[in-house]
Amino acid sequence: MSNSPQKLLYNANEAAALLSISPRTLWTITSPRGPLPCVRIRNRCLYAYEVLQRYVVENSRLSL
Repeated sequence: MSNSPQKLLYNANEAAALLSISPRTLWTITSPRGPLPCVRIRNRCLYAYEVLQRYVVENSRLSL
Protein backbone atom coordinates (compact mmCIF):
# COMPACT_ATOMS: atom_id res chain seq x y z
CA MET A 1 0.00 0.00 0.00
CA SER A 2 1.20 3.43 -0.86
CA ASN A 3 1.25 6.25 1.67
CA SER A 4 0.67 8.87 -1.02
CA PRO A 5 -2.81 10.39 -1.08
CA GLN A 6 -5.24 9.33 -3.78
CA LYS A 7 -5.97 11.91 -6.48
CA LEU A 8 -9.24 13.79 -6.04
CA LEU A 9 -9.96 14.16 -9.75
CA TYR A 10 -8.92 12.26 -12.87
CA ASN A 11 -8.78 13.57 -16.43
CA ALA A 12 -10.71 11.82 -19.20
CA ASN A 13 -7.85 9.55 -20.26
CA GLU A 14 -7.16 8.45 -16.68
CA ALA A 15 -10.85 7.93 -15.92
CA ALA A 16 -11.33 5.90 -19.11
CA ALA A 17 -8.35 3.72 -18.16
CA LEU A 18 -9.78 3.17 -14.68
CA LEU A 19 -13.07 2.04 -16.21
CA SER A 20 -11.32 0.00 -18.94
CA ILE A 21 -13.14 1.86 -21.70
CA SER A 22 -12.06 4.24 -24.44
CA PRO A 23 -12.07 8.02 -23.89
CA ARG A 24 -14.75 8.26 -26.61
CA THR A 25 -17.01 5.84 -24.74
CA LEU A 26 -16.41 7.84 -21.57
CA TRP A 27 -17.47 10.97 -23.44
CA THR A 28 -20.74 9.32 -24.51
CA ILE A 29 -21.66 8.35 -20.94
CA THR A 30 -20.68 11.71 -19.44
CA SER A 31 -23.45 14.12 -18.48
CA PRO A 32 -25.45 15.64 -20.20
CA ARG A 33 -25.24 12.82 -22.80
CA GLY A 34 -25.26 10.08 -20.20
CA PRO A 35 -25.50 9.38 -16.46
CA LEU A 36 -21.88 9.97 -15.41
CA PRO A 37 -21.31 13.42 -13.86
CA CYS A 38 -18.05 15.29 -14.13
CA VAL A 39 -16.51 18.35 -12.52
CA ARG A 40 -15.96 21.10 -15.06
CA ILE A 41 -12.96 23.34 -14.48
CA ARG A 42 -12.48 25.80 -17.31
CA ASN A 43 -12.75 23.67 -20.44
CA ARG A 44 -11.78 20.41 -18.75
CA CYS A 45 -14.09 17.65 -17.58
CA LEU A 46 -12.63 15.86 -14.54
CA TYR A 47 -13.96 12.79 -12.76
CA ALA A 48 -14.02 12.04 -9.04
CA TYR A 49 -12.81 8.56 -8.10
CA GLU A 50 -15.86 7.97 -5.88
CA VAL A 51 -18.20 8.81 -8.77
CA LEU A 52 -16.41 6.34 -11.03
CA GLN A 53 -16.64 3.64 -8.35
CA ARG A 54 -20.35 4.30 -7.83
CA TYR A 55 -20.97 4.13 -11.59
CA VAL A 56 -19.32 0.70 -11.77
CA VAL A 57 -21.27 -0.64 -8.78
CA GLU A 58 -24.62 0.66 -10.04
CA ASN A 59 -24.08 -0.67 -13.54
CA SER A 60 -22.83 -4.06 -12.37
CA ARG A 61 -26.07 -4.50 -10.44
CA LEU A 62 -28.08 -3.75 -13.56
CA SER A 63 -26.29 -6.41 -15.57
CA LEU A 64 -27.02 -9.21 -13.09
